[in-house]
Amino acid sequence: MKSLLQDIWTNEERIGWDDVVPETLSQRFYCWYDHLENLESLAVPRCFRPKCGRWTQQHLHVFTDASSKGFGAVAYFRTVFEDHSVNVSFVMSKTHVTPVKGLTIPRLELQAAVEGLNLALTICRELEIDLRQVTFHTDSQTVLRWIHSKTCRFEVFVNNRIGKILRNTARRQWRHVAGDSNPADLCSRGIDPKDVDELAYFHRGPSFLTLDPSEWYTWEEIADPEERDINVIRVLAVKTEDENHAIDRCVARFSSLVKIQRVLAWSTKFTNNVRARLREEKPMGGELTVEEMVISLTKCIVRAKELAFAEEVYALRKNLELPLRSKLRNFKPFLDEDGQMRIGGRILLAPIDYAAKHPILLPASQLLTKRIIWDYHVRNIHVKTERLLTDLRSRYWILSGRKVVKSVLNNCWPCKRTSAKPSPPLMASLPVHRLTPHLAAFTYTGIDYFGPLTVRVGGRGRRHEKRWVSLFTCFTTRTVHLEVANGLSMEEFLLCFSRFVSLRGRPKVVYSDNGTNFVATEQELRQALKNLLLSTKNFRRQWLVNKLSGTSLHPMGPTSVVFGKGLYNPANGQ
Repeated sequence: MKSLLQDIWTNEERIGWDDVVPETLSQRFYCWYDHLENLESLAVPRCFRPKCGRWTQQHLHVFTDASSKGFGAVAYFRTVFEDHSVNVSFVMSKTHVTPVKGLTIPRLELQAAVEGLNLALTICRELEIDLRQVTFHTDSQTVLRWIHSKTCRFEVFVNNRIGKILRNTARRQWRHVAGDSNPADLCSRGIDPKDVDELAYFHRGPSFLTLDPSEWYTWEEIADPEERDINVIRVLAVKTEDENHAIDRCVARFSSLVKIQRVLAWSTKFTNNVRARLREEKPMGGELTVEEMVISLTKCIVRAKELAFAEEVYALRKNLELPLRSKLRNFKPFLDEDGQMRIGGRILLAPIDYAAKHPILLPASQLLTKRIIWDYHVRNIHVKTERLLTDLRSRYWILSGRKVVKSVLNNCWPCKRTSAKPSPPLMASLPVHRLTPHLAAFTYTGIDYFGPLTVRVGGRGRRHEKRWVSLFTCFTTRTVHLEVANGLSMEEFLLCFSRFVSLRGRPKVVYSDNGTNFVATEQELRQALKNLLLSTKNFRRQWLVNKLSGTSLHPMGPTSVVFGKGLYNPANGQ
C-alpha cells in the first residue's frame, strides 16, 4: 500500500486531490482491496516465550534488507531452554519505501542497516536489554565491507551512517545471511494480501535460528579493496592541544581563584629556580609577589582564550579578518602584549583605567570564567547578579555574562539561605457571609473604628478636639459607610449605629472586634431586648420579636482574619 501511494504521488500526470486515478493504478488498488478479507485468518503470536520451563539464553536478532521498492528490518527473540530446545518469536518490524530522489542498492542496504539499528535501540530501551548482546544480519556484502573497513574513504552519506553504526555497535555483531534465508526480504519487496500465507514464515522467523550457532551460515571476511581500485586520500592530522595541560588540571582541581594563582606561581617559580641552578645562576627566593600572582592569572586567561577562540586568535595573529560566523566580530577584539584578547572601541583617550577601556574577553564555556565570577562574588560579600556583573565589567567582558553569573549564583548556598522565602500557610476557606451573592448591601457588615483625628470646631473661640470615624464595611460588595463619632463610648457608637441603620437599613449580621464599646453595646442591646419582651403583652411581644430580631452582633478576636477583620482593616489604612 505504501508503494501504491508513492506511485500515485509521483505519477507523471501529476494527479490532484479531485482527479481520477489512472486505470493501471486503480486496478492495483482494487486488487489489493479485494484480497483484504484474507487477513482475517492472520494471527500474530505475541508471547516471546510460549513454552513453559526455565530458559538459559535469550538474544535479539535483527535482519535487514533493501530493494528498489523499499527497505526495512525485522527483529526476533531466540530463546534457549534448559532442555536445549530453541524458540524463535517475532518482536517487531519496520518498513519504508524507497526515497523519491532514488538511491543505489548498496546505499539502500546501508539505510536498511541503520533502520535495523534504530529498531534494536528502541527494543533495548523498552525491554532493558544490553545492545551489545544483539546480533545483526544483512545479505549485503557491500555493507559488511563498509562496516569492517579499517580506513575512512567514504563519501558523506556512507560515512555518516557507518559512523552511527560503529558508535553504537561492534563489528563482530554484524553477520552475513543468505538472501533466501533473510526474512526481511518481505519488508523490502512487500506482499499482497492474497499471499498472506507467506506471513506465517515471516512471523515464525528463519529456520536456521533454531540450530546451533556453529551450524549457521558463516561469511568469509572480504579483504579491503586494493589501493589502485579506489581513490585514497591520506591526511596527516596533528593534535596540538594538550588534554593534560597543567593549567587545565589546576583550574579543574581547585575552586578558589587565589589558590589557582598561588599554585601556578609556585610552580613557575620552582621551574625558574631549577633552570637557574642549571645555568649556575642565583635562584629567586622569598614569598610570592603581586607581580607573580598577576602573571599566573594572565597565563590562565591566555589558556582559556586559546581553547575557546582558536580561530579568532589565529586570525588576529596573522592580521586576518575574523570568520563570518564568529561571535566576536562586533567586539573588534585585539591581542595585547601579554597575549590576552581585549575588546576594542573608541574610548582609548578616556581618563579611566586601561582595563575598563578595553576589558578582557572571557568565554562563557570555560571553567576559569566561573572561578573568576565566584572570586568576585565572595570578595564583594555575596552581592546580587546586577552588582556582580557591573563589578566584573570593570575588568572583564564575559560572553553571555548575565546567564553565566546566574548559573554561578544558583550554586551559592549562603545566597540561597538569605534569599529563601518562607512558604505561607494555607488559609482557611472564606465564611459563607463573604460569599453569599444577590443580597442588598450591608446585609453582612463589619464595624471598626479609626482615629483620632484632630479637628477645629467653634466660631470665634475656636478649639481643637478629637474625633473618631466609625467604619461600616459590607462583607459581600466591599461597600464602605463612614460615621463621625465624638468618642469611643458605648453611647457614641449607638448613635453612629442608629444613623447607619436609618440610612442603609438593618443588617442581618454584624461583626466587630472585642472593643469595649462593641462588647458593651452587644450586652446592652441584648438586655434591653430581654426587658422589653418581658414588659410587653403577648401580641406586642410577637410584633417586637418580628421587628427587632434578625440583627446579631458578633465581637471577634484580634486575629480573626477570614471572618472580617482582614476585610475592613485595609480600609482603615485607606
